[in-house]
Amino acid sequence: MIEILRILLLFLFLQSIISRKNITSIIKEAKMERDKFVGISKVGEKGQIVIPKEARDMFDIKPGDSIIVLCDKEKGIALLKADAIEDLTDKVFSKGGNK
Repeated sequence: MIEILRILLLFLFLQSIISRKNITSIIKEAKMERDKFVGISKVGEKGQIVIPKEARDMFDIKPGDSIIVLCDKEKGIALLKADAIEDLTDKVFSKGGNK
């Protein structure tokens, strides 16, 4: 995951050099696509992060929603809305009960 972010940042940097635009304007252009988003969050003193509004809107994350944090020392951190896992477990258990 971290390697992907490094590659993405390098890509954005090179794209800014080639297009003679600054990285901020390139990121803003990327935000215009509805199915993709690149953002940066800072970790606060209590270890909290703010999920950017665009990402919250994209995944319909509301205050009080549960988020699953998936961690792998080599691949990085991923956030997943808990509803996705609940839907999957409902499908698995409902199929198993029908046999």
